[in-house]
Amino acid sequence: MPDRQMPAQAERRLHPRLVKPEYEDSGLFKRHPCIINAALVPQFSHSKRGDLIVRGFLECGTTIEAVFAGRRAKTAIPVEARLRKMLTNARRRVADATTLNADMVRLYARIHGAWRPRFVRNRAGWETRNWQFMAAQWSMLDGFGAVRQFGEPPFISQALMKSLGEGH
Repeated sequence: MPDRQMPAQAERRLHPRLVKPEYEDSGLFKRHPCIINAALVPQFSHSKRGDLIVRGFLECGTTIEAVFAGRRAKTAIPVEARLRKMLTNARRRVADATTLNADMVRLYARIHGAWRPRFVRNRAGWETRNWQFMAAQWSMLDGFGAVRQFGEPPFISQALMKSLGEGH
């Protein structure tokens, strides 16, 4: 009996060249934008779409994931580079680099964006809701101590603007 293959799922995403900033931001920033102060640590990954996901901490100590998605992923390259350099410098200063706690290497950033829920299934099969912070615009210190700003403010859809206006 020949192997039956499942039909390929149709690609529903637009080609990146066809995605306008307004369309992209309407998918990324569905909640009210806000500004947070976060300490980003050199623990990061990239999604299948090329988004940069960086672990960090809020001032209260809560762990977060800051996501630099879409067109902003390209402008987040300095965040990743700065964190790598900071980790390398910390390893040089510590006699036993294997005991270095990466959570102690922190890049402080002020991030303008919006919270997005993310559901994760644990080993027991239960789904838990975590929150990711979708970064739109951020500022941080460069290697020379100067504040640098990256990204751009989120495009707010008229529907979201209307819903925000009705609540005030």
